[in-house]
Order: sequence, then structure tokens, then C-alpha cells
Amino acid sequence: MSGESRRQSLSGAPAPHDLLLRSLFLGRGSLYLSMAALSVVVGGPFLGWVTVAVVAGAVLNLVILSRVPGPVLLLAMVAADLAFAGQAWWGSGGHPFVAAVFVFVAIVTSTLAMTATLLLVVNASIGLFGVATIVDFAIGDHPLVHLGAPADPSIVQVAGLGATIAAGYVGVVVVSTALRDALSQSRDAADNFYGLFEQSPLGVMFVVDDEIVLANAAAHTVTGVSDGELVGGSFSGLLTEDSCERVKAMLDQVIAGELSRSVHSEVLTRPDGFEAWVDCTVSAATVDGRRGVQILVSDETARLQAEHATRDSEHRFRTAFTRSATPAMLVNIDDGIIAEVNPAFAEMLGSSADAMRRRIWHAGVGSESRAELSVFAQEAIEDPTASYRSELDILHTDGSTVRTLFNVAVITDENGAAEFFIAQFHDVTELRAAQAARLEIEGQYRNLFDRLPVALYRTTADGVIKNMNQAAVEMLGVGGSTEWQDRPAFSFYVSEADRDRFSAIMIDQGVVMGFESKLQRSDGGIVWVRDSARLVVEDGHH
Repeated sequence: MSGESRRQSLSGAPAPHDLLLRSLFLGRGSLYLSMAALSVVVGGPFLGWVTVAVVAGAVLNLVILSRVPGPVLLLAMVAADLAFAGQAWWGSGGHPFVAAVFVFVAIVTSTLAMTATLLLVVNASIGLFGVATIVDFAIGDHPLVHLGAPADPSIVQVAGLGATIAAGYVGVVVVSTALRDALSQSRDAADNFYGLFEQSPLGVMFVVDDEIVLANAAAHTVTGVSDGELVGGSFSGLLTEDSCERVKAMLDQVIAGELSRSVHSEVLTRPDGFEAWVDCTVSAATVDGRRGVQILVSDETARLQAEHATRDSEHRFRTAFTRSATPAMLVNIDDGIIAEVNPAFAEMLGSSADAMRRRIWHAGVGSESRAELSVFAQEAIEDPTASYRSELDILHTDGSTVRTLFNVAVITDENGAAEFFIAQFHDVTELRAAQAARLEIEGQYRNLFDRLPVALYRTTADGVIKNMNQAAVEMLGVGGSTEWQDRPAFSFYVSEADRDRFSAIMIDQGVVMGFESKLQRSDGGIVWVRDSARLVVEDGHH
């Protein structure tokens, strides 16, 4: 069996050549049976074992209907035709009409089903048979006398018979050849159809009364059914239970002409239990004279799963974006228009989301910051992995300025190309105002600390000097900060006992007032001082 015939067998489609020649062999079988019956009724020309041979030939013709016979078998069948024709001509009783019928069958069979080489052999045999009948007629020993022909024919009558046989032979060959050409064209058309049918990337099934009568290779792939096991099965049996009744009703509508065409999605249950989403296009069709439907199916499971995943991802992103307490906005990269803002961003600027959509992104942004962001935008289009962090002043609807700490990143499309900017903002207006106030206070304190004529110094909890004003520098006679900074304050005390008493009071009370002690200057001189100190907690540290 050829590869094409095997594919057609798996799909449920018979081989086109078999279909085209089926009528020929069916006709041969019927003719053989009728001739055998006629012979029995009229007493010839087939009697005894010859009748059995004719009946056997009829059975053989009917048996090979399911396949095209090989060259040897064909040659044997045509040889049997000529043998039966000879029996009808030269046998007892003589039946020239029956002989002509068998010769006609031999010519038609050989012309339709044989190769060129075998045709030459058969034609030569038929030619010899024709010559033999003409010679038989010429010598007067022939069955045509029963039809009124002369027993002693003239040359003209012999020539007339020869011309009649030749004309009949040519006529049969011409008609058979024309039919063969027509059948060949039909076979080519059928081969092209089945070729397209099998090679189609779409699964194709023909369904009659819920039975799948034809199915191509792609249909097996989509449904997951093994080769050769789809044809003869139930189409609705492939569906999930919920859709069976609905699909049956829809197929009935298509067959009845109430619905010309249906395009929809269904869930097929594959043999392994996996449920596949398929797109179906259903239309009416006629198969072997029965009204049914043609169903085109394509597996859309991967695409639909990807779409569902994308929708789920988009839903999660939009939910997180909308409900986030962090102000944020989305900006179209193509035109710089604000596509979306969340409620937190609108609240931060005292506006509404509807009022801010469709505005240009840099509305209310200073020119300096706008220039920085424009440079980043260009870089981000070329490199979607880029991000940008900075501080930005944005104009509030009441005219005030909102200081924000913000981050800008890129959202890409399914192809990895930059599609949106997403910017997240943190309102640091109050924080920056508090920091400015603190810096101002610290500046004022530093100014007072440095200019006060009373000697002042500040240490850590361990007693290490961190700051010393000018009066203290002059009192202790130290020069630059390298001579006193990060130096223990107790190192200036002359008496170790004074240091211990001072430390004990500070630990016990957190404050020392008017503590008299002697300090040693850097030049070796002694200075009597009255020291006052207080434990200070700053940013949680002593």
C-alpha cells in the first residue's frame, strides 16, 4: 500500500483509484453472472465446468472491489475474457453476440486499468482473435450463419466483416481512452483533494449522525487520538459533558439548514484526560450521499492559556496599582500622555484621576527636572531595563509645591519593547521641611556654641571629646582640632580621684553642677575650673 493510500486509510477515506474503478469491476462481476445464467437458460455457450469458471470469474471481480488488482491479476482477467469470448465463438452452438460482449469487456478493462506495456500485449491478443474470427468467417465455418450470414462468403463480405470488426474495435478503444482520460483527471483531482485534506494544518473531520467518517492527520493531533482510531468514533464523545447536548443541537441546526455556519470554541477531552481548548468552524457537507457536517478544528489551548495568564497578570497589576498606598502613574512612551494614575497620586496633588488622565506627563514639573527626565526617557526606550531615581517638585492644585522622592521604571509589551513608564512617588515635603528646620536650629546652636565666651565642650558617653569652642581651646592651650578631638576629656584632669568622683556623679544623677577640679594645659600649666555637665540623649544615643 502506498503512503498516500495508507494515510487515506487512516483518515477513513478510500483510495481515489479504488473509487474510480469500483464500478468497472462491479460491472464485470454482474456481467459474468448474467452470462452464466443466460447460458444455463438457453443451453450455451457455457456449460459444465465452463459455467463454473464463468461464475468463479464473477466472484473474483466482486472480491477485488476493495483494492486495485496488480498487473499479473489484471492480465489473467483479460485473458479469461478472451478465453470466454473464444468459447462463445468456437464452442458448441456458437454465440457471436456473447463473444463480442467479452471482447468488449477485455478492451475496456485493459484500456482503463493497464499499463502501456500490458496494453500492447492485450491489443496484440485481441488483434489475433479478430484475425482468427475473420479467417473462420472466410472459410465458412462460423456461428454467424445462425444470424443469416452466408456459409460461403465473398471477398467483399469478408472485407466488410473485417472493416466492421476494426471499426468496432477502434470505436471501443476511443471511447475507453476518453473515459480513461476522464477518470485520470478525476483521480488527479481526488488525489489533490486528499493531499490538501491530509496536509492541512487545521484538523478536518466529516461527521454524519455524530459519527466521524473522515479525519485527517491534524485532527488526530488536535484530539490526541491515535492514528486510525478516530474514524468511526463519536464526535460528541470527544467533548466535555457540559457541551455535548448543546453541540448536538447545533450540528442538527447546521444539517437542517437553520444555521449556515458556526464559529465557536469548545473543550475537547483527550484520551489522556487533558482538556484542550479548540476553535471549531462547522458547516454543512455531504459525505457518500449522506447529509452531515464538516468541522475544522485548531488547538488554541496554548494561546488561550497565555491570554488568560496575561489577563490575570494585568488584573493583579491593575489591582496592586489602584489599591497601592504609594502614589503612582502610568505614562505612554509613544506620546508622553498620562494613561492612568492611582487614587493615592490624585490625592497627593489634590485632584482627581479623571482630571489627570490624558494630560502631558510634565505638566506641573519644573524645566530642570523635565530635562533630566527627558534624557532618561530616551535611554529607557533603548534599554527597557533602565530605571531612574531622584527628587522632584510637583505643583499641587492649590498652587503649593509638593516635594517627592520618586522612581521611574519601564513596562514592556509582549515583544519586550518599551510601552509605558511607571513612576512611583513618596511625598517628602514635611520631611524635607523638618530637616531644613533642624539644620537651621543646628546652625544657630553652632553659632552660639562657637561664640560663647564660656569654655564649652561636648563628649560622647565614653568621655571622648567631639566638639570644643574657642574659649575652651584658649583655656586649655590646645591648638588645632587634631590636638583635642577624639581625646578623652579626663586626660586633662590632674587628679585621678577628681575624675572618678565626676564620673560617679554623672552616672548616678546624670548632671554635675559646679564641680571644682584642676586641669592641665598643653603647655604644662594648671587651671582651676568649676565644671558643670549634663547627660544628653540625641537620636536615641547618649
